[in-house]
Amino acid sequence: MEVIESIVNKKRLEGGSANGMFVLTGSQSFSLMRGVTQSLAGRATIFSMNPLSYNEIIGREEQPFVPSFEILQQKINAIPVNDLFQMIVRGIYPELLRNPNIPTQQYYRDYVTTYLDRDISELINLKDKLRFHNFLQHIATLTSQQVNYSQISRNIGGGRCENNQKLDVYP
Repeated sequence: MEVIESIVNKKRLEGGSANGMFVLTGSQSFSLMRGVTQSLAGRATIFSMNPLSYNEIIGREEQPFVPSFEILQQKINAIPVNDLFQMIVRGIYPELLRNPNIPTQQYYRDYVTTYLDRDISELINLKDKLRFHNFLQHIATLTSQQVNYSQISRNIGGGRCENNQKLDVYP
């Protein structure tokens, strides 16, 4: 960062515009950001990238969401059931769509290992990765369900959860 800062400052001193001289891409790296001593306030823009939408995948213009059962039904019926199921199971990350030969389980196993294990371990001083993986697998099965912290804690082998406020996942 210091090298980039010095190049940008030199360009500005020469009277030129330094906007857009550098574009840095990649996923969030907590260790890298922790080492940045400058705030970069007013000199950096951070873009969050979401997975692709179905319209992006099929090359159709995005339409604003209209809370209409009829319109939603038309959109759902436009996707063959097997394709919809495949998208739900496989996911819609760009790399998975770009390369259909990547095994889904391997992709997500690598994702958990490279991002969640490493970054979460740094953030919370994770001591038991096996229990953390059990926690991730368990909460992944709870999509669209009411959260019961005590039940989650019992299911992953954590301690008793008082007043549904603390989940003992990280002993």
